[in-house]
Amino acid sequence: MRNNPLFRQDMRLVLDSDILDWSLFLRNYAKAVQTLQTPIIHSKKFSCFSYLWSNSHNLEDDAEHFKEFRTILVAGRLEDLAGTQCIVDWVQNFIGKHHKSFPEVHFISHPDPELFWEMIGTLDLEQTGFVVICSNPSDLFPYLVLLRCLEFLKSADCSVQKHIMVWAPKGTEFPYIYPIVESFRLNIQHYSVFTPKGSSCFNEISLSIGNMIGFHFNLFVGGAKKTCQQYFHHILKSPLEGAALYTTLKQQYPNLSHWIWNNTRNFEPLAQWIQWMWKDTLAQNYSPSFPKHILHPPPFYLGFTTTFWEKKNITDVFFPNYFPNEDLKHAKIHLKQLLDQEFKTTCKALAKNTHAVRIFYIKQLSEEILGALVAHFLLETTLLSLMETERAFPNSS
Repeated sequence: MRNNPLFRQDMRLVLDSDILDWSLFLRNYAKAVQTLQTPIIHSKKFSCFSYLWSNSHNLEDDAEHFKEFRTILVAGRLEDLAGTQCIVDWVQNFIGKHHKSFPEVHFISHPDPELFWEMIGTLDLEQTGFVVICSNPSDLFPYLVLLRCLEFLKSADCSVQKHIMVWAPKGTEFPYIYPIVESFRLNIQHYSVFTPKGSSCFNEISLSIGNMIGFHFNLFVGGAKKTCQQYFHHILKSPLEGAALYTTLKQQYPNLSHWIWNNTRNFEPLAQWIQWMWKDTLAQNYSPSFPKHILHPPPFYLGFTTTFWEKKNITDVFFPNYFPNEDLKHAKIHLKQLLDQEFKTTCKALAKNTHAVRIFYIKQLSEEILGALVAHFLLETTLLSLMETERAFPNSS
């Protein structure tokens, strides 16, 4: 991203390493540029971003007092927790903001009463807030959790109005939940239901819980917005280059697998977050072979994304399943110790082992950078999806 102040992609090292067919890459790049002109790319695929940057400053957050708790227990179905859980993992583990000034967040998604009782028994109820997420009116799990929360809090003589927050989608009736909410005058909030469902990663719930633990959504949304604006104004070329690069690799190396390379162990929550966004944002009518990893439940190690490094401060880079025997042990390569020629040789070796190289230079992975990265990732993968359809290139050969 030569013109993006947030981060940039340097294609030269890859192209000069003789991994790619240069003429084929240029043809694929032309296809990517043509795809950018299609009205499909400007559809509601990024409704989550457009919603947040137009409404995030207007959202009222009635959970400020939850910051005072030591522990927050969030209960809901796995698919309802996915986006919020990734945000929490990223904040508490990836950027190291988990310290005494923020509460510790735990999740429960299994309707096992024994598990719930066991977890509750370890908590200081006076220092615990409960967030119950409802999404399906026929699902009794949130109802049962809510009843147990009330039971525990009343036994500890704690205010249920202060310690419990219920989230429900706008315009949906919950015959089991609403009578309890009204009877005990519980704090209930409503979240928007988007299409595509991938927006659930960035709805009011994740914004509220992220705010409790120090996640700056305004910076995240600002980074995403800036990237999208630069892309649609043809200033940002990296998604075009990335789509052309991956398409070329796929054509030259048919057995190319999807992968994810980690520069630290804590990169996995970020990749998990992107995976959930990607899985739900892309329409279901796209080719099932792209991308293959979207059906893998989290946590996962294989995916399609990039290697993150900065020339002077690179940490270890892990290559999952790098060896032909698919040894589960990760091979470590210290890129900071590689000379240019060694780097080219490494690129060639990776390509021969059904891998390839993507490079981003990132100085600091902040909320703003993260938003830009997720937006870039969605732009690029949307381009890839459109490039694989005949509709995008009816006359291509």
